[in-house]
Amino acid sequence: MDLRSREARLLRRFRAELTEHVGGSPSVTQRALIERACWLNLHLVKLDRKATEGDTTALPDSGRYLELSRGLCDALRMLGLTPHEHKAAPATDEAVPTPAPASTSTKGITP
Repeated sequence: MDLRSREARLLRRFRAELTEHVGGSPSVTQRALIERACWLNLHLVKLDRKATEGDTTALPDSGRYLELSRGLCDALRMLGLTPHEHKAAPATDEAVPTPAPASTSTKGITP
């Protein structure tokens, strides 16, 4: 695939959007789901484009189209419907909790 093509740009943009959606640093399983979702989305976009241009010879049967759509929906559902916020590293003064001062009072203590 020509990396300058419309399809390559679509893949890159959708991949970036999904990566941002999961918080910017996807796990290995999230990366696999993102990649799968990107390719399924690309296939569906191409089929949609052909349908709107009137090219019915290249369209799969409706069962195959629904299968691709369902696969994309499943992958997106597994990634989550609510965007995750970026996890910022804690500031150095927040990273190490300050211990409470030890009490030197003997009031209320019986020997």
